[in-house]
Amino acid sequence: MFTLNSENYWTWKTQMVDFLCVRDLYETIKSKDAVDGINDREWKILSRKAVAIIRQFVDDSVHQNVASYTNAFELWSKLEKARRRDLTLSSKNGADMVQDRGRGMRKNGDSCNRDKSKGRSNSNSKSKVICYHCQNQGHIKNSCPTMKRNKDNDEVRKQ
Repeated sequence: MFTLNSENYWTWKTQMVDFLCVRDLYETIKSKDAVDGINDREWKILSRKAVAIIRQFVDDSVHQNVASYTNAFELWSKLEKARRRDLTLSSKNGADMVQDRGRGMRKNGDSCNRDKSKGRSNSNSKSKVICYHCQNQGHIKNSCPTMKRNKDNDEVRKQ
């Protein structure tokens, strides 16, 4: 197992999920509240164990950004949100925890290997699309209302 840094999120995530599954801690990153059959005290202990494991396998530049989390679901959500929105969790030395990997990966972490698909592909719903201009969900750059507004304002100023 290796530590999470700015270049290995997807590989790290896959290995970390496997690691947590083997230790029966996977549910702690998928649910904030206790699952059936586990009381709240036991759930907090399991969640804290998952946090400890996750922290062991993050780079120092990432650790300082997640050190305050004691709930595994919240910690995992923070890491996924940072990657999904291509936000960066900057460390004091300016290194980025997450970087955009370009078109090689989809937003959900799947690779874009076209040779695997058979038949029609599943269409992405507009609600999952993120605009590259304004970073809001639900539209693409070509149909961005903010961009159109800015363009209209520029044309009015020119006249």
